[in-house]
Amino acid sequence: MEAVQDGILILNARTGKISDVNSSLTAMLGHSRAEIIGKKIWEQETLKEIAESREAFKKLQLGSIRCEDLPLQTKDKRSISVEFISNIYSVNGVKIIQCNIRDLTERKKVEQEKEKLIAELIAALTKSKTLRGVLTICSYCKSIYDGKGSWKKVEQYIRENSEANFSQEICPRCMKIFHPNEKREKGDEKPKGRDNRRFITFN
Repeated sequence: MEAVQDGILILNARTGKISDVNSSLTAMLGHSRAEIIGKKIWEQETLKEIAESREAFKKLQLGSIRCEDLPLQTKDKRSISVEFISNIYSVNGVKIIQCNIRDLTERKKVEQEKEKLIAELIAALTKSKTLRGVLTICSYCKSIYDGKGSWKKVEQYIRENSEANFSQEICPRCMKIFHPNEKREKGDEKPKGRDNRRFITFN
């Protein structure tokens, strides 16, 4: 009993009286052995959730029981979630019930955090818009077909189907064609390590 990390509780199957308990369970519940041993399971403050009445105890007397998410309250009023497994067998002609109790509180906390992270990721992916596939674009005006019967300007189509936006600027090539007399501003030379594109923003 003392070699395992799970809490172990031994009951008399006829009376429901607790005959033994290991240190893992006393540490889990915050009670001393003296506060647990000798009491009937429905009389012990913390363990009464397992068998709140004699009627509930009859289920334990019937044989093996497994509960994967049983809430318990420790001596210092903390709520913990445990896995509860009980088996009944005979020792020297006396039927006993062995209850194995495993604290799942930390594991459930990790699972909840994982589920929250997945939900946030799904929400982010749902909100995000990414352009995929082949886009049909006009060879002349460069409008894009939206697949619903309409042709839209590139800026409009990308705004509606992605998270991108646009600012109005003029590239060096168009600057020479449409604004040949525009003087270059001081400090507007080509930066080192970058290409020769130059942008001028107009209000």
